[in-house]
Amino acid sequence: NTPEIVRSQVSVIKASLSSDTTRKDVTAASDSLDRKMLDVEEQLLQMRITGRGQDIVRWPMKVAEQLTYLAGSATGSDHAPAAQHREVQQLLRTRVREIKAQFDQVMSRDLEAYKALLRQRNIQHVIIS
Repeated sequence: NTPEIVRSQVSVIKASLSSDTTRKDVTAASDSLDRKMLDVEEQLLQMRITGRGQDIVRWPMKVAEQLTYLAGSATGSDHAPAAQHREVQQLLRTRVREIKAQFDQVMSRDLEAYKALLRQRNIQHVIIS
């Protein structure tokens, strides 16, 4: 939920500065941070799903959906998970760790730089991270 929460807060800051042409640097930084957060979020969840029609055919499942599918498949029997279940679980675990490392980098480097810019430009903000 954190990427979505941060993106929402950045969106509010950007909207509040939309008419201030002297703060275009903050608007550009807002767009950049939003894109980086969205990149992380899009690796976890399929963002194009509408809930109608053939979405599952059009758009591939992302890691969160794959984990949900795996859990349902592995627990849908009285038998222990198959070797294939365990192999897929290991692949998804590795992928989640990679995404988490990317997220941590965005949070520590990019979000902190964004907060520093807001302080430097004397823009009041509250970004929960």
